[in-house]
Amino acid sequence: MPRFMFKEVFRYAAMPEIMPRLRSLLFGGFGYIPFFIAVVYQMVGLLPKNHPYIMQKNIGRYGLRHVLAETANNITFSIKHIDQIVLYVAVLAGIIMFFIQFLALGSIFVLQPAFALPSDWGGFFVISNAGYRAQDFSNMMLDMVFGVPHPSLANTGFFESCVSTSVSCLHSDGSNITAIDTSLLPSFTPQMAAQMSPLTDGAYTYFPFAFHSGLHKIFAVYSHGLLVIAMMMTLYFVVTILGETAQTGTPFGKRFNKTWAPIRIVMAFGLLVPLTVGLNSSQYIVLYAAKYGSAFASNGWRYFNDTLSTNYIGEHQSMVSMPNAPDLNDLAQFMFVARTCKYVTDYYIRMEKKHKAGKAAKGKTTLNDDEAVQAYVLLEDNAKPNYLMVKKGTSYADVINATPVNTVKIKIRFGVRDETKYSKSHSSVKAVCGDIILPLIDGQEYDKQEKYIRTVQTVYYDLVHQAWFDTLWNGVAGGAGFPAYSSSQNHRYRYIGNLGVKGLEYDVDHKADLDAVYVQNINNKAKTLVVTATAAALKEAQVSTLWGDKKVANADWLYSRGWAGAGIWYNRIAQINGQLTAAVFGVPQIIAYPAIMETVADKKAMYSKVLFVTARYKPEAPAIDDLGLLLDQGKGREYAETLHMAYEKWIKAANVQAQHPRGNPILTYISFLLGVDGLYNMRENAANSTHPLAQLSGVGKSLVESAIRSLGFAAGVTLFGAIGPVNKQLMTVISSFLITIAMLSLTIGFVLFYILPFLPFIYFFFAVGGWIKGLFEAMIGAPLWALAHIRIDGEGLPGNAAMNGYFLIFEGFLRPILIVFGMLASISIFAALVNVLNSIFNLIAQNAGGYDMKSQLMDASFSGEYMRSLIDQFFFTVIYTIIVYMIGMSCFKLIDQIPNNILRWMGQAVSSFGDQREDPAQGLTSRASIGSQQVLGKLGGGLQGLSSSAIGK
Repeated sequence: MPRFMFKEVFRYAAMPEIMPRLRSLLFGGFGYIPFFIAVVYQMVGLLPKNHPYIMQKNIGRYGLRHVLAETANNITFSIKHIDQIVLYVAVLAGIIMFFIQFLALGSIFVLQPAFALPSDWGGFFVISNAGYRAQDFSNMMLDMVFGVPHPSLANTGFFESCVSTSVSCLHSDGSNITAIDTSLLPSFTPQMAAQMSPLTDGAYTYFPFAFHSGLHKIFAVYSHGLLVIAMMMTLYFVVTILGETAQTGTPFGKRFNKTWAPIRIVMAFGLLVPLTVGLNSSQYIVLYAAKYGSAFASNGWRYFNDTLSTNYIGEHQSMVSMPNAPDLNDLAQFMFVARTCKYVTDYYIRMEKKHKAGKAAKGKTTLNDDEAVQAYVLLEDNAKPNYLMVKKGTSYADVINATPVNTVKIKIRFGVRDETKYSKSHSSVKAVCGDIILPLIDGQEYDKQEKYIRTVQTVYYDLVHQAWFDTLWNGVAGGAGFPAYSSSQNHRYRYIGNLGVKGLEYDVDHKADLDAVYVQNINNKAKTLVVTATAAALKEAQVSTLWGDKKVANADWLYSRGWAGAGIWYNRIAQINGQLTAAVFGVPQIIAYPAIMETVADKKAMYSKVLFVTARYKPEAPAIDDLGLLLDQGKGREYAETLHMAYEKWIKAANVQAQHPRGNPILTYISFLLGVDGLYNMRENAANSTHPLAQLSGVGKSLVESAIRSLGFAAGVTLFGAIGPVNKQLMTVISSFLITIAMLSLTIGFVLFYILPFLPFIYFFFAVGGWIKGLFEAMIGAPLWALAHIRIDGEGLPGNAAMNGYFLIFEGFLRPILIVFGMLASISIFAALVNVLNSIFNLIAQNAGGYDMKSQLMDASFSGEYMRSLIDQFFFTVIYTIIVYMIGMSCFKLIDQIPNNILRWMGQAVSSFGDQREDPAQGLTSRASIGSQQVLGKLGGGLQGLSSSAIGK
């Protein structure tokens, strides 16, 4: 045998050839680069067609410098060959730039730039902060699923979460989860109670739990069983080798790989030998891959957030949409009537007090606080004395702090308190001048309320407070021809009181009646206060601690949750936008007008079948000569007529001022029912760079509010049709139309407000769950992967059968950070696409309408106001909403698609459980939409049937 052949045979039989394999791994495949460059140069004539460099059989036999040198020798420097010169220089420049970029990339790890990447293994693959390790969601889930003790730390789980350590687990608000009270569960042992709530304090003392012990036992049986199978497979291959040796006369046979087969068999047994708690080495490799991969993703997520100017996606300003201010005319009207009521009622009480005093009374009779009409906050819904008198300095903070925690509403009663006369009323306060309710979105103590909710609810309380103590009416101008008063004299309710009550004349300077300009100015003043407060609340919502910004005090809890908690951030969009919108729409609700007016309405309902809005409280009825005889007070008719005068005058002034766009009240009414303002406001928010999820959430909330309005109108139409002498068939049609509109709005609003903002979280949550399921699959499959090493043929440690197992373990390591990449990709692509859509949508809508913008704009008589009606705006905005929804669905799927398909870049097609499951968000959306349609369809049908039955035919 020649000497060189002996060396080759010996090297092949005895040497693992690690260095050649390493060179093949690191530098293999680059031989194609010189070949491709040579082909490019040949196309312009720098190399002949039959040159060896462009033959595929020579790939890898020559390098880049050979191609560059050969083509440089063939260049002719003349103007005729300028194309060859330009191409040669361009390729050469590209190669130089590539090497510069490669050197710059390498310098990152050497020079440590300002943003300081980790410099050691721990910085990349270990969460160095013990508190963050304990609160990391992925660590907590893995400890709860597998319950594996730490191999070197006593009384600690493998993943070192709060489930398996003495560190307290945290609530979503950052507070500790308290220990479960086992005394309340006498039939359970403390161990069982701890397992029922593994996140509570003290549960870690029973870690691993009974379920984990059982799981470890079955893993041990599984490992031992496969170890026996491994021995049988090894014996089989021993017999096979002996047989092939005898048959071929070649030691170990022709298939036996003398280098790798022994190593693989030893590797297989090493992976299958059970270690602690019944798990073998292959399963510990899976756990370590999961632990390091999870830490890798959590560290990357934190580096991402630390690099941003503000944390968690960095743009809170774009995550909250600006709600439209609601109509405040009804509230202003009620407060005007209530203030008139107090003015008149206090006069009657003074006169009664003066009459009782007789001749001893001189001058004007004054009233104590308990004698006059006051505003009272009724703290509990019972008759016990539990109230707070609202004085001029009583603030919203005073009211909310006096209200029991978790109260959902505040009742404000304008009345007189008398423990003798009104002992049956709540806190002995009779609603002489009416009741209103202020809804509470966040029933907490004042200091614990979210600031943006508190700001909006404060302004509504302040509106009531200012109206009651005259601040709202001060300094408001009326129309032409009305006297101008100073800011302290413009109390027009006094004019109405003086006009209606004989002998009142308590304040003779006020001689200005209500007019349309004055009412509109009052409404504008109230709306300005609400709009200003909403704008301030918007800024407060943008910096709320609910966003989980670790730089904000008491918000570090979300930052510490690691990569698996990144999806929680999306919930805040729905929560904060929903709370802000609900707070803005939480206008104080009118429960009852002054008692005398409610009495008139009740009496009239007994004798009259028709009650028009403007005449509902007027003390007149066709069947009664003098309705005042049925009232309790001696001057009941005068009293009732005066308050009705205030009520009616406000309605007439408001109706005069009301403007219908384009002079079409039907279009205005329909757009009001459909919630066009809320829908069209989405486009305005988009123009202000509001995040699309916040836009859609605001649209959904607007549609839900419009549905509630439609149901209220349907109830009113039903009642009017039942008791009034009207066309009952027409009333049935109108009621059915309103109910249909309400059901449509509820269906769309339900998907947009309640479902869509949760889609990113749903995709992310199921991606995390798919990763956990994939790890459980790997824990079962790892011993099989170990068995796959028992092969006598093939090259390399994996052989021909075990390679996919390596990639599956690598996939389990890499999937967490790929899920984070998918989430970030979905955010950026979604926002970018919607921003582009918003910038071109006006042009699309204009073209769809057949308008030639150039010719129309040149026409001096053309007005853009008439280009699109309100109904067109509604439907085009619905189309816009649907497009944004579809963009969101396609973008959020990247959270799944990136980790599911990324390994194909390594030439592998392995798949785990996460790759095979159905789309959870799309399934939820479709099922929720279908389910809501079915439920709301039946509800709508029932309401329509009830309405038809009530109206009759």
